[in-house]
Amino acid sequence: MDCPSGRGWNAFWIETWRTLPTLAGYYEFPRDASGAVFYRGLRPPEYVRALRNLAIARGVRSLDHSPALELLLRSDGSVAGARGVQRQAGNQAWTVRAAGTVLATGGCAFLSPLLGSRNNTGDGYLMAVEAGAEFSGMEFCSQHTIAAAGTSQTRSASYSFATFYDASGRELDSLRGLGEFRGLASALLEGPDYCTLARMPSDLRAALHRIRPAFQLPFERQGIDPFTDRFPVTLHGEGTIRGVGGLRIVNEDCETSVSGLFAVGDAATRAGGRRDIRRGQSEFRLGADFGRESETSDCSFSPARRATNCRGCPTRGRGGPARCKGRRRD
Repeated sequence: MDCPSGRGWNAFWIETWRTLPTLAGYYEFPRDASGAVFYRGLRPPEYVRALRNLAIARGVRSLDHSPALELLLRSDGSVAGARGVQRQAGNQAWTVRAAGTVLATGGCAFLSPLLGSRNNTGDGYLMAVEAGAEFSGMEFCSQHTIAAAGTSQTRSASYSFATFYDASGRELDSLRGLGEFRGLASALLEGPDYCTLARMPSDLRAALHRIRPAFQLPFERQGIDPFTDRFPVTLHGEGTIRGVGGLRIVNEDCETSVSGLFAVGDAATRAGGRRDIRRGQSEFRLGADFGRESETSDCSFSPARRATNCRGCPTRGRGGPARCKGRRRD
């Protein structure tokens, strides 16, 4: 089994949305003009800090700058903890023995210009393999994603509104929108290609700093207006960071094929799970509306979103209207 059975992956994603409000004491969620809390578009550094502070508040001890180097094994082959060093304490060794060990080491796209990947050597995968863990879905990790040339910013949803041009200024009609990266790769082999996001609606432009707060930074630093200027683009390999491959998990507790070893996030496979891929404007409409605090306390959709019958509601197919707190009736 390559992914949790029964509830499936979508149930895990939905659970994440349901628990986000519990971070309110540790993360300053933004609000829109009406004062509604906006839960989507979290800023990664602040989000990680919030999770850390939440863990510490619950009694978890955090070892900073203390990389794990190997997993500990019992005589029966099960994982019994981990061992590493504290770099800021003269590489003093540390050992933690535990009934369960969770690998949350992320994916790997080593040497890719993808943000954060230049020094990501996949050590979590290595430790797992040394312990005998299996992989799944690694053949689905060759995806490349678009970025402005010379940058590592690969938040690609904005390119749903992209218009592409070759070096002569000729529009590449076949490459409009997100998901045409294979065609873009072929076009790049012929020479540099350029892009503009002029088709993005004005209301989404105004909300972009909240939905994708880091997306515009590279443009601002280079004095580029992505909505009016044409800028060069490229493709970056994503490896297992956005691919679906990773450590094979065998049950809904996210345990790997090695007893006592668990994997979460991009370290775990997503092969076999149903991925709800949204493209084009609908994705941004969801980004603008999904995750706002609404008049119906248990529904994360805005009243405007519910007015369209909550298409894309995460309770679809999982209990039907009776479970939908947004009063969905489709």
